[in-house]
Amino acid sequence: MVRIPAGEGRWRVGRVYGERGVARWVPQRGEPVVLPGGRATGIRVPSVKEGISINPGSRIVTCAYDGGGSIEIAVMPLDVRELLEAVPQAGS
Repeated sequence: MVRIPAGEGRWRVGRVYGERGVARWVPQRGEPVVLPGGRATGIRVPSVKEGISINPGSRIVTCAYDGGGSIEIAVMPLDVRELLEAVPQAGS
């Protein structure tokens, strides 16, 4: 699940793909969102309030991308490594 921009709005269902070095998010409904130059800036557990909307056992990866945009991606703990391959951590 994804929230755009980070910290605002609703969680939306979709998938993140990392093909040819560019990550993109494909929502269940709507147009794909390309994340050029995406970098993970933080990983955290969901708050109690967020745990109502998303799986409370998930991890939230906050990402920044070119153009000043931000996105939060909720993934299960075992999928964090795969996400960080598509959207590398800032400073690495």
